[in-house]
Amino acid sequence: MRVTMQDLGDRLLPLLRTNVLNVHPVAAAIYHHLFYHHGAGSRHFAFRVLNRFAYYDHWYDVGNEQARKEELLDDLFHDPDRFIAPLMGTAAPLRENKS
Repeated sequence: MRVTMQDLGDRLLPLLRTNVLNVHPVAAAIYHHLFYHHGAGSRHFAFRVLNRFAYYDHWYDVGNEQARKEELLDDLFHDPDRFIAPLMGTAAPLRENKS
């Protein structure tokens, strides 16, 4: 039997981003204060919403995306708990967001 998302109706909940601190508009997301998602998984770290629309221009420098990606991954791989704690609001940020 094939089940589609439409068939699930009201049994689905929207994924709500609950970051207390946002270090990137798409990546480094905490959902429902339950799980972390880096945004790109195993695919190329590129997000259309950053280039197509100007939603985040008031706080995020899209021109610095490659350097920011490397910084985020370095921090995450070095100490995942210390990286995630500021996103959850349970610790101070690792570094000032210079994006």
